[in-house]
Amino acid sequence: MKPAVWIVFCAALMPVVAPAAEDGSKAAIERDSRDWPVIISTLKESLWRSPNDGSVKTQLSIAHNNYGVKLGDQGKWQLAIDELEEAVKLDPQTTDFRKNLSRMYLQQAASLRTEAANRSTSRQQDVKVAGLVRKALTYDPTAAEAYAMLGEIEYENQRLKEAKQAWEKASKLNPNLPGLREAMQKLSEELPVEGDFDRLTHLYFDIRYEESQVNRSVGFDVQETLLQARRDVGNAFRYWPSNKMIVLVYSAQTFHAMRQNTPEWVGGQYDGKIRLPLPGGELDASVVRQILYHEYTHALVRDLAAGKCPVWLNEGLAEYQGARAGRRYTELLADALKKNQLFPWKELDAHFSPSLSAAEVGLAYQEAHSIVAYLSDRYGFWRLRKVLANVGGGMPVDQALSKEFHTPLERLERNWRDWLPGFAR
Repeated sequence: MKPAVWIVFCAALMPVVAPAAEDGSKAAIERDSRDWPVIISTLKESLWRSPNDGSVKTQLSIAHNNYGVKLGDQGKWQLAIDELEEAVKLDPQTTDFRKNLSRMYLQQAASLRTEAANRSTSRQQDVKVAGLVRKALTYDPTAAEAYAMLGEIEYENQRLKEAKQAWEKASKLNPNLPGLREAMQKLSEELPVEGDFDRLTHLYFDIRYEESQVNRSVGFDVQETLLQARRDVGNAFRYWPSNKMIVLVYSAQTFHAMRQNTPEWVGGQYDGKIRLPLPGGELDASVVRQILYHEYTHALVRDLAAGKCPVWLNEGLAEYQGARAGRRYTELLADALKKNQLFPWKELDAHFSPSLSAAEVGLAYQEAHSIVAYLSDRYGFWRLRKVLANVGGGMPVDQALSKEFHTPLERLERNWRDWLPGFAR
């Protein structure tokens, strides 16, 4: 699932037109603009011969800037930054040079964020990105995108007050920044509740909970269940994230009050953070255990499929792992099988919409679970890990399934239907 807060970042770099110089270097730049290293080398030699020639120095700073812009267009961030830093060093007063360098730092940071958007990022990665953003601000303190990105990092690490401060600065500079208003609205709903959450920390989990609604022993029970999920689900996928995962535990009343458009049947959520409502405000160990296994599976699937896993497979995997820790639900599936009302695989994703009835969505969940159970039973769960890897690499899920199981999708679906009566009993 895409992170709940993701502000669109877009910034253009500006080449600079060189003024004429007495030695004709402007003409040289125009003539050989595709070979900036040669131009820069020639201008450096000219400056060495005439160190007091201001026009050559100007030409050289522009050449470094324009070469940096070209490298940035090619995604060669560090090389571009090196060139733009040379431009600023030669002419620190030119605003365009400073803004270009600022934007290059931001584009490098945004690139790292994009690479990590569908994976659980490490604390070291966040520190690196934040460092790049702060460098950007030293060259352009008016960069709203920089404050927006800092706010994202703070939000994802559950530092909500710091996120609010960063986003407020971004809003003052550019209130129309895409995604910013929605992010601030979401934060305004979460901060009054989550800002005062108590905290339990562990090497792999950062658990926050309402102290007034959930006592500390419940927090420890959740922590133990998460550690079990990490072992069990991690063993199934052969994947154990090293980053610390944020887990937010609410009373059921608070959870649904904050998400009034969330259907009552939603047992938990994963949006880059695991969000868990405790049933009735009390700990029902079996239910909570199943929800945690389910949501923890979503976190692993996001990483393993780079956020590209279709909903039905994502939910099927989560239901399959959740059932290992709780019970298997097949009532709706058995009835649909009996009435020949099963959803075709290719249409399954459309039946997970929260606007649909609980019965229709429930059937979609049970059917997706059964497909994963069939593929695991028939071929081995380890092969589903390979499907996720192919999907993460950009392969359509239909093609990934057919490739891994050496069977056309239509035949896989027929074989699943033949197998299903034993599962749905």
